[in-house]
Amino acid sequence: MGLPWKNDRLNDVENIDDNELRKQSNIAFTQAETDSERINALKFYGIGAGTISVILTFYNPKEYGVFDRHVWRELSGKESRREYLWTTENYVKVLPELRKMANQYGFDVRTVEKAIFEKKRDKT
Repeated sequence: MGLPWKNDRLNDVENIDDNELRKQSNIAFTQAETDSERINALKFYGIGAGTISVILTFYNPKEYGVFDRHVWRELSGKESRREYLWTTENYVKVLPELRKMANQYGFDVRTVEKAIFEKKRDKT
C-alpha cells in the first residue's frame, strides 16, 4: 500500500508544463550564478529540496551532493522531521560545509556526502 501523499506528489510532477520545465532548467544550468538561483529555478510544486539536490548532484558532483537527514544531522547537529529538514534554505546552508570538507580532504562534494551517509547509516 502506497503513501497517499506520494500519489499526490506524482500527480503534481506529471502536471509540470514541459516548456516551463525546459525554460527553468536552462536558467538553472546555463544562467544561474549562485546556488540559491540554481535551486530556485528548479523549484516546482511537488519537487522539493531532496529531489533538487539529486538533480544538481547529477549535474555537477564536484560541487553538489544529495541532501538527506544524514547530511543534515552531521552538519547541523540537529535532529529534524523530514518536512522541516528538506527545505531549499537548509540545503543552501549545508552546501558550504560540504564544500569545505571536500576541499579539506581533497574529494568532490558527492564523495563527502556519500561518506556522511555511510557513517550515519552504519550507526542507525
